[in-house]
Amino acid sequence: MNEIILNLAPYYDESLPLNIRMTGETICDDTIDVVRTKSELTALEFIDSGNGILEINGKRYEIKQNDVFFLKKGTNHHYYSSKENPWHKYWMIFEGPLAEMLIDTFLPEDTYVFTECECKKIINSMIKIFEEFSKDYNRLVDEITVELTRLFVYLKHRRGTKSAGLSDEIRKRLDSGVEQDFSLDEICDDLGYSKNYIIQVFEKNYGTTPYQYYIQQKIAVAKTYLQNTVLPINEVAERLSFRDQRYFSAWFKNYAGTTPTEYRNKTHQ
Repeated sequence: MNEIILNLAPYYDESLPLNIRMTGETICDDTIDVVRTKSELTALEFIDSGNGILEINGKRYEIKQNDVFFLKKGTNHHYYSSKENPWHKYWMIFEGPLAEMLIDTFLPEDTYVFTECECKKIINSMIKIFEEFSKDYNRLVDEITVELTRLFVYLKHRRGTKSAGLSDEIRKRLDSGVEQDFSLDEICDDLGYSKNYIIQVFEKNYGTTPYQYYIQQKIAVAKTYLQNTVLPINEVAERLSFRDQRYFSAWFKNYAGTTPTEYRNKTHQ
């Protein structure tokens, strides 16, 4: 492992709204394997190249080139670099009321990973600031504050521009899985976003929650089977992943206002 570290902890000034504890550049190897429980630090990491894994608060993400991830204070996390294609990364440990404000204002709750970010220009600006003002801590913090704010704004707008595409992807997964059991957790894990953010994005673009949409589609498929096939009710229930016909009938009546048999008889008149 090769690492360049700038330790700024001796210059810590609690009167400042933002403090930088440490920053650096790391070319990883298989010795990079970090575990923290209820972490006391907040860190930003930008992956310039390579692959690795981040596990944070029960979520697991593959972290690759041009991804940004945040290790927020208070989280439980474990991260490690790929042995075959190790990370080359730039990182910064920071804290203070301004840092908390930026996180709360610009980052969705429980969101830690931002993929395929085109923010290398901002990262390079930060690197130059650390090089130029390493002996002038107050000036360094002022300059980094500007770039850090730019980065947070970029990440917020990137989320916004991707939200329509993300909601379409969520819808496709709901449509393709309409005959299976509903699992929002599985969708969140696959797409790498928090449950709250998935619900927020989908509801903004479709006016309903993912679960409500799933129920609407499942009812529509059930009605199609009942109206256009002669499949027995128990087989329709099985195709829609219900544990038995009785449970399916109760579920259908709850959402459609009638039993499957009554619906079939009515539509076949």
